[in-house]
Amino acid sequence: MDDPSAIPITILKVVDAGHFLARETPSVEKKSEALEFQYMSQSMKEYYASDSIEFASHLDNIIGKTYLTKHPDNDNCHRALVLKKLESMAGTKILCRLVDTGKDVIVPRFWLKPIPDEFKKIKFQVQSYKLSGIVPISLLIDENCEPGNRPAIRWDSAANMYVNSLIEQYTNIKVLVEHHRDSNTYCRMYIGNKADQICLNDHLVDEGYAAYCEDNNVEQVYQNGVKNYRSPSQPTHTQGYPLLPSHTDTGVLPHGYPLSLTTQSRSTSSSSRASSISSQKSANDKAIIYQAIPSVTRSIEPAQDHRTPRALAQGQDHRAQRTLEGQHLRAQRTVEGQDFTALTGPLAQDLRVPRTKSQAQALAAPRTQVQDLTAPRTQVQDLTAPRTQGKFQDTGARSKRPDVKVKVCNAVNEPYDVKGDSIDKFLSDAKPMLPQSAPTPVPLTPGPSPLAAAPLTPDRSPAGSLKKSPDIYDILRRRSAGVSRGQGSTPVSSRPVDQPPVPGELNGCVGTPTAVNTPLPPQVKLTGRLPKCAKKQPPVKSSDQQASANGLNLSPNSKSGPELLKPGSTREVALSQGVYAEGPTVPKPIQQVKDTQILQSLQKVLQDMTISRPLLVQNYLWPAIIRGSDVLGLSPAKTGKTLGYLVPVINQILQADMYTALPMGNGPTLLIICPYWEKANAVYDWCRMILEHEKKSRTLVIYGAGAESSLVCPLINGCEILIATPCCLLRMLEAKYTNLDKLCHIVFHDVDVLVEEFTDQVKQIMKIFATTLNANPGRALPRQVIATGQKWTKGLKSFMSTYMIEPLLIIASKLEAALLSNVKQIVTVCRDNVRLDSLKTILDCANHGKKAVAIVTTSDSEAIAVNQMLKCMCLPSLLLYGGVSEGRLEDTRRQWQMSLDFSDVKPLLVVTDDCLNLMNLMNADVVIHYDSVSTQQFERRLWTMSSNFHSDKQCFSYIIMTEKDPDKSLQLAEYLRRCESDIPDQLQALVDGVSEGTEERKKFEELCPYMKAYGSCRLGLSCPRRHRIFHVVDTPGTLAHYMDLPTSGLFKMLVLYVKDAQCYYVRPLEIKSTARKSKYQLFQTDMTKLVTELAMWYCKPENRKEQGPANIGELAAVHKRNVFYRVQVLEHKRRDTYGRVVEIKVQYVDEGHIEAVETRELLHLPAQLKHYPYQAVEVFITCVKPVDHDLKWTTRAASVVHEKIYNRVMEGHILLTVGNTIWVDPLVERVKLEHLNLVTNETSVKKTLLTRGLAVDNPTHVELLMTACRGVLPTLPAV
Repeated sequence: MDDPSAIPITILKVVDAGHFLARETPSVEKKSEALEFQYMSQSMKEYYASDSIEFASHLDNIIGKTYLTKHPDNDNCHRALVLKKLESMAGTKILCRLVDTGKDVIVPRFWLKPIPDEFKKIKFQVQSYKLSGIVPISLLIDENCEPGNRPAIRWDSAANMYVNSLIEQYTNIKVLVEHHRDSNTYCRMYIGNKADQICLNDHLVDEGYAAYCEDNNVEQVYQNGVKNYRSPSQPTHTQGYPLLPSHTDTGVLPHGYPLSLTTQSRSTSSSSRASSISSQKSANDKAIIYQAIPSVTRSIEPAQDHRTPRALAQGQDHRAQRTLEGQHLRAQRTVEGQDFTALTGPLAQDLRVPRTKSQAQALAAPRTQVQDLTAPRTQVQDLTAPRTQGKFQDTGARSKRPDVKVKVCNAVNEPYDVKGDSIDKFLSDAKPMLPQSAPTPVPLTPGPSPLAAAPLTPDRSPAGSLKKSPDIYDILRRRSAGVSRGQGSTPVSSRPVDQPPVPGELNGCVGTPTAVNTPLPPQVKLTGRLPKCAKKQPPVKSSDQQASANGLNLSPNSKSGPELLKPGSTREVALSQGVYAEGPTVPKPIQQVKDTQILQSLQKVLQDMTISRPLLVQNYLWPAIIRGSDVLGLSPAKTGKTLGYLVPVINQILQADMYTALPMGNGPTLLIICPYWEKANAVYDWCRMILEHEKKSRTLVIYGAGAESSLVCPLINGCEILIATPCCLLRMLEAKYTNLDKLCHIVFHDVDVLVEEFTDQVKQIMKIFATTLNANPGRALPRQVIATGQKWTKGLKSFMSTYMIEPLLIIASKLEAALLSNVKQIVTVCRDNVRLDSLKTILDCANHGKKAVAIVTTSDSEAIAVNQMLKCMCLPSLLLYGGVSEGRLEDTRRQWQMSLDFSDVKPLLVVTDDCLNLMNLMNADVVIHYDSVSTQQFERRLWTMSSNFHSDKQCFSYIIMTEKDPDKSLQLAEYLRRCESDIPDQLQALVDGVSEGTEERKKFEELCPYMKAYGSCRLGLSCPRRHRIFHVVDTPGTLAHYMDLPTSGLFKMLVLYVKDAQCYYVRPLEIKSTARKSKYQLFQTDMTKLVTELAMWYCKPENRKEQGPANIGELAAVHKRNVFYRVQVLEHKRRDTYGRVVEIKVQYVDEGHIEAVETRELLHLPAQLKHYPYQAVEVFITCVKPVDHDLKWTTRAASVVHEKIYNRVMEGHILLTVGNTIWVDPLVERVKLEHLNLVTNETSVKKTLLTRGLAVDNPTHVELLMTACRGVLPTLPAV
């Protein structure tokens, strides 16, 4: 085609076979337009960054309009077409299409800015092209196995795959534009070079995928009948109408058009075909497809073939026909004699049957066989038994452990209901499916079970615990054997209490199949469960039991205790929405608050909090806790874990009739243990908010150095809910101010921290709880242990096996789920130019061919390069990258699954991160990370093996690290340490270099406050502050904005601000050396001069200019109490609905205190007032730290110190000076006795904190600081 009006294009995305997103290919003639667009892009970025431009305020009628927005992954500005408004918990989100790149992004609504006319002059770089003059036709077959040849709204997946293959094969693509309509450009598309150029419009018609039509609007074709429709292979009526049944249904099949699985001879005559269709239409009213509910095989679905229907119809694939016929015969034997259900309507329309005669004959079955298939089942097959013959093999997604039932679900509304899935999904699933009835557990050992008559899932709710008062000996036997609390008194055995239980009693819950009359091995630990029997067991010669007095080992390296998946228990594993749930029975997640069993009063409270939908982890926690299960929930920070347990537990406590058997006393019914006082206060605030209108439920919070001695009387009077830190709780229990006699629910908040840092305290608390339970065995009360945290540790495994009975484990973090499942992490460090060579070595180690391997890349170019290398190695692989269509995506899924099910060689997939999210792959055995990515992408890659997390199969994760990804090495090394994986020397060297560079970049930032206060930082990599001393920054007097402070001697100061119990801001007054008979010298400052110049400058109204939006770290001025102060911006606290900063946190650099002010209060500070050094100096007292291993000082400790030293002159002995910070010990207030001519210490801050129990000694504080400064600072005083 030599038409000069043809436009060369580059296709970015194939929406379907007739719809493309593309941009014009740059040419020499249009080079100026490309440069003009680049200039406009830079102008748009500058325009968008301008704070004078307000965000779009009215978002009511924005659909279909164009705005400016920035990209979520970078700061580039784009023109965006609004597609949809999305409502979320975080506010309104906008789905936009970037009209210059073709990508769809989701942005906050306040990111949209109105686009000026100057940015509309250049046309959109990405246009929507549609093929003109043709409409898609249905590829479904009729009663005679004939192709339907009728128009369809959607293109068939075979057509989509065919066009995708053409687009990938040819790069020279041109279009002839015919007309424009509805933001679409209708064109004729030409593909290929001059020698083999084809018109895609005509080619699709020739190949049987489309038909000519005067109007591309297929809905209009349906409304007007089919008068404009013309098929080249179909005869027409004398008036031009095709011989097809008219319809108005919007699906692929016309309403009333028949479809059957029977075969008839195909007539080559058009008239006979038309008459056959007409007769069948009158005889049939519905399209019926038979669906095998119990077991549907994939043998009916033929292997995908990318050749056209015409090529297949010519009989060029005899081998595929023979294979298909053999698979169909096996499928008949598989499904013979099982129940089938007739499906009609839209569900039947999802079945896509190839249009070739050979495949249609292979799919068809004799009429008698179809009737047999619909007959009732007369013989039940063992569907759970593994197949030993044929191609029906167990896939990687199915656990090989008979005691685990797996539920993999992706739907939100009906997570476990497979009835709503399409026939296409059933045909693509080769695994036999059980009926939807409840499964019957199969005993793992021969012999009858004494608990066989009991229900499989015990009712441990408060209501169920009151049904029958159990026998005391039965309670003791159940508690010693680890049986569920609060159950009925069904006897387990008739043995006396002092005899050891049999293994069935030790392992099982009610209804758990176990062996009986088996002698107990001497190595079995009998006291490893709670509630525990008071009867002491014979000592066991075990190193784990010798590690602790009560036989409970919670150390991270502990290997004692039963496994999480015990061979004698039946457990389910559910994978849905990135959540890993495992337990005896996994509850169906809830979606609405109104769908729960929560009291109406609590629902009203949640409604006032604008909570209508629970968060992800709450979907599982609420139903599990309400039914009385022991639960361990892990989720990242700020994802709703606190309300996840508070709402359901408080819901139970408010039902007083459930706790009628509670004894008299002052102990709590609900105990919440938090590691630190700030966490305890936060939980207390939530409780008060929830119970605002419930006056009968008393709530107390206790913690050391602030809320302990003052709450003794309220604690003695009693409470229903007690929130406490572990150390403080033990002191209160030891003093007998409270007890655990009435305790029914115990919650461990941040259990991962409690288990690792407060191991002994947790053991003591649970030992007291066990003693209380064993002293009162006859009480029928609910006993529930709940724990929430962020990270999985080995200590949690010991905690679950020791203190929880049949727990439900919920992990809403893909990274932690992979850590739980012990995914083997292997790192290879190499140069970027030899990554392909490293990949070859990894493939040999990964045992490809025998394991399903997924190679994940970031960019399309990397995926293409990897796939090309695999071709050179003669390794068959699947490739998925770029803007894939739904048809291509579905085809890749099917090929992957077919390779798993039917092939001896496991699949090898090369995929980009974008396509991996769309593919929803979950059953890989090995994941190879071709490059380093963020934590979110990394955990999504690991989730591709999630179906194997619960099984005995070892999963592997191979990570290729290069010199181009140094920033990812720190997080990777930390994760490898948690996994207990080997860290290569090259990676360790890279980590050391990155750590050095990171600290170098933070050179001019503040030193870590934890390092200043305690000598070291306990936050690790999560701390964003600097942890290294630098000579050019930390030497006193080197920076212009810090005063030249003394490094030794006695220091007299005025206290301006008490930040906490250990840190204060002061104004230097006098300095004296430690030499004998030396005197105090006045410390020179510029405070008086600075105050005078500030007052003189701002006394003129024209100088009081607003600062406007200030950057973090910038200096400005504020006017408070008729005085002008210099302030430094620390943080942007609040924004308005348009994204503008309206409130900021500032620090008064000459006073020390921190305050939140509005942005409009900031005044511009001239340069001559900025050069003065900060007049407030930071001072720390040394060798003290908070009580009870806390991270921060309590408000009580800060208030005591504030009362003693604020606005007073104090004296301190300088131990160390770094930058603008001085460490002193002691810090005292000295008073002169005039009559005796003596000077005495009236107040010593350190002594006050220690004697009042507000602090403890920290003897290593100064030594750690000196170690960090040694070799960096020029002189260090002797300590």
